Amino acid sequence: MKLSAFILIALLAIYGCDSGLKGNLNQNLPPTTGMAAKEINRSDSSRFSSQIEISWWGDDPDGYVIGYEYSINDTTAFPWKFTTKNDSIFILPIPSGEKYANVKVMVRAVDNDHAHDPKGASLVYPIKNTPPVVKMNKTEMPPDTLYDISSFGWIATDLDGDANLSHIEVALNDTTKWVSMPTDITFISLKAQKPDQNITDCDVFQGRSYNKTSYIISGLHMNGHNKFYVRAVDNAGAYSKSDTVSWYTKRRTSDILFLNDYSGPYSATNAQFHLNALAQAGITAVDTWNISDGSTAGGQKVTLSTAFPAVIDPTLIKTLALWKHIYWMSNDMNRNITYAEEITRDFFANSGTMFITMPSSSLEDNDPLFNFLPLDGVTPLPQNATDFLISSRASAVPIAPFTGPDLGVVSTMSSVFPLRPSSGSTALYSADFLIRTLTGYEDYTGNEIVSVKSKEGNIILFGLDMSDLNENSNIGQLIKRMCVDELGF
Repeated sequence: MKLSAFILIALLAIYGCDSGLKGNLNQNLPPTTGMAAKEINRSDSSRFSSQIEISWWGDDPDGYVIGYEYSINDTTAFPWKFTTKNDSIFILPIPSGEKYANVKVMVRAVDNDHAHDPKGASLVYPIKNTPPVVKMNKTEMPPDTLYDISSFGWIATDLDGDANLSHIEVALNDTTKWVSMPTDITFISLKAQKPDQNITDCDVFQGRSYNKTSYIISGLHMNGHNKFYVRAVDNAGAYSKSDTVSWYTKRRTSDILFLNDYSGPYSATNAQFHLNALAQAGITAVDTWNISDGSTAGGQKVTLSTAFPAVIDPTLIKTLALWKHIYWMSNDMNRNITYAEEITRDFFANSGTMFITMPSSSLEDNDPLFNFLPLDGVTPLPQNATDFLISSRASAVPIAPFTGPDLGVVSTMSSVFPLRPSSGSTALYSADFLIRTLTGYEDYTGNEIVSVKSKEGNIILFGLDMSDLNENSNIGQLIKRMCVDELGF
C-alpha cells in the first residue's frame, strides 16, 4: 500500500470515531465574600475612630478572584469602587454636627469571568468623631523679640476629613477671649493699634498679601512677654489641643532704627562706638536691633539673621517700614545687607532714608548687592597688586562740592576697595590708598572714592570701618553732616 493511501485511511478512522464528550457546559458560579465579623457591638465610649483598617476575602468555586468592589452606606451616593487589595484604611464619614455614626461598609468579590458575588458581605462599624489637630508652622512663627508686628501660621487637620473642620480660634495671652476665624485663614499678622500703651488691641491682617480684616485681637503687652494660642473646632463641636508660641514685644522709641550687623567679638564695642557718635550728632533716641549672628566664612553670603522674623514678606518688610530712618552698621558686604533690596521695599516706598557704614570688599560686578547700593561695583586690583591698603598716616577727605570734616586713620586698613559710583550717584569722600605688590608698597593714583550718595538721595554708603577713622575724634561731626543734614535723621 502506498504511504499516501495509508495516511488517508488513518485520518478517516480518527475523525469518524465518536469522542464520547456529551452534555451541557456548566455555567460560571459566582464568588463569595467574607469580612471580619457579622456584627460589631460597642458602647459609645469604645467606638472606633473614624480612621480604621478594614479587611475582607473572597473565594470562587470554579475559578479565581481577581479583585473586589466596595461601597460605603449607599451605592448611589458612593458607587462601587474596584480594588485588587483585600484590605484598606478608610476614613468613614460622620454626618456634620454628629458625635457618633454607624457606617455600613459593603464588599463583593469579582471572579475571573467578571462575575460579582450577588450577596456580598457587609459590616456596620460604630464610630465616633475624632477631635481635630492644629500645629503652629515653625517657619511662620515670630523670633524671640519683635516690634509692633507679629505673624503666625498654622496647619489644621481632621482625621474625619478636613471638610469636618468648622472654624479656627485664636487668642492672645487670655484664653477666655477666643476669636473665631474661618478655616481658610491659615496665616495672620497682628499689628499693635497703640504701641505707646502698655496693653493694646491689634489689627489683624490675613495672608502674605497683608489684607486687613475686621477682626480685632486685644491684650498685646508692649515691652512685655506675649503668648499666642490657636485651636481648631470641628462640626461636632470637638476642640483640638491648643498650640502656642511665646515672644517678647519691644516698643519703638524713635523714628530711627540702628541695625548692628557687625559680627564677631567686637560687635558690642563697635555698636557702642556708633551709638556714641550718633549721640554726639544730637541723635540720642534710637531703636536697636542686633542682627550680628551668622558667619561669612569663606566669602559666603550670611544666612538672613535669625533675629529677624522668618517670614520676610510681609512681616519683616512691614516691620522695617515702621521707621523713617535706618542706620546700618556692618563689617562685611556679604552680611545681611545682601538682602536689603528685598526687605526694605516698603521702607523706601514710605520715603525712608538709610545710612550704611561697612568696609568695602572684593565682590564681582554682578553681585546682587550692587542692585541695591549706589554702586556699579568696587575697583579691581591693578595687575601688579596683591591688596589695597589705607595706612595710619592717611586721611579721608570730602570731595567738593560736598563739605565735611577731614578724617584721620587710626590704624592701617587692608583689603578695602575704592567704590565705583553708579550713574547719577554722588561721590562724597575719598581716601589715600596704597597698593601692595610683591616688591613692597606703592601709592595708588586711580579712583579713591570711599563714600557715595544715591541718585535718589535716600542712601549714603561709607565704605570704611568708621571706628578706624576717628584719629581726629570727629566721627560725630561726620554723622551729623551725613545723617542729619543730608538724610534728615
